[in-house]
Amino acid sequence: MAKKSGMKLIANNKKAFHDYFIEDTYEAGIALAGTEVKSLRSGKCSIKEAFVRVENGEVYVYGMHITPYEKGNIFNKDPLRVRKLLLHRYEINKIEAKLKEKGLTLVPLKVYFKDSLVKVEIGMARGKKLYDKRQDIAKKDQRREAERDFKVKISIKNEGECTVDNGQERRKKTIEDSMTEQVHLIMQQHLNGSGRLFGGALMQWIDEVAGIVAMRHAETHRVVTAAVDNLQFKRAVYEGDILVLRGYVTYVGKTSMEVEIDTYTELPDGMRQTVNRAFFVMVAVDEDQKPVQVPDLVISTEAEKARNEAAKMRRTMRKQRRENGF
Repeated sequence: MAKKSGMKLIANNKKAFHDYFIEDTYEAGIALAGTEVKSLRSGKCSIKEAFVRVENGEVYVYGMHITPYEKGNIFNKDPLRVRKLLLHRYEINKIEAKLKEKGLTLVPLKVYFKDSLVKVEIGMARGKKLYDKRQDIAKKDQRREAERDFKVKISIKNEGECTVDNGQERRKKTIEDSMTEQVHLIMQQHLNGSGRLFGGALMQWIDEVAGIVAMRHAETHRVVTAAVDNLQFKRAVYEGDILVLRGYVTYVGKTSMEVEIDTYTELPDGMRQTVNRAFFVMVAVDEDQKPVQVPDLVISTEAEKARNEAAKMRRTMRKQRRENGF
């Protein structure tokens, strides 16, 4: 009797269906380290900002985030390293031929276990026009309004499900509610003596985005920076480059928020290359600079869960460093 094939979803790229029309799909294997497979079994993966390229007859995925395995130690790999996708030669030839058409690109759609093997579904995608996106946004807004009305009715019936502090109901907000994207065209005045983007300018923009995200989530202009983590520069930026900064909340405490800011250079075809990833801890304060409670965070997708778990690990590490005097 034939063995049934089982599939377990790890990560789903909803953003791809918002930005593109998917014309064809391919199932690919992927070259991974053992610790990465273990992390994937816990669902700790995100392909929201990932893209696929064909280089020298091989296919690679960029920007796929796999959270380091908590027990991996020295065997852990860079969570954003470039990974090779495994396809048949005839499939790669077919993909290369299709990519010669104007307006087509490759995007990862989902990551999943097929039996014991990790698979990546990639899509041949054509970018949507602005009016296409507006129609999709309008439909999503209508659906969210209906869901919000339904949730309000449920919460009224089940008051015990609300988060309460000092007798007051604690509001909840989604990640999308405060997500912020900032775009810069790099010009001569932004460059250092080596002809590259001045690091201080990028750090200022990152700080601005982190602040705006925190303000939007906390619903106050009074936010302060408590800590900065992982400010690493992975790629140089030059004059004429389009620089995109994207920030969103990954974790919320009682008065603090961790904000992740991803920085990319955007190519004319819309593909993005990672420049920097930073994590800011922001705290909401009142007029007397005393911390105040912020809305709780709604975690829904598998990608959001993975980012939230990674944020909790960073929070624990920051606490340990403080206890050790750092």
